Amino acid sequence: MRRSLKTAREVCRAAYGSERITPKFWADYFETLAEDDFIAGRTPRGKGHENWKADFEYVTRAEVIAKAFERAVA
Repeated sequence: MRRSLKTAREVCRAAYGSERITPKFWADYFETLAEDDFIAGRTPRGKGHENWKADFEYVTRAEVIAKAFERAVA
């Protein structure tokens, strides 16, 4: 979790000019995730993972936060 907070602060600094993690960050973040077909569950899962769904633990991983931010600013 500590690494996730560090990543979220870095995203906030880059996107909003402050390391403070605000409700705006979370709203924008979850909006970005909702647009992702994989995370939102709109794409088929691979063999053996047919019932997998993104949960809170998954979407708060540092690498998922970083990837969503990269996609949002691309």
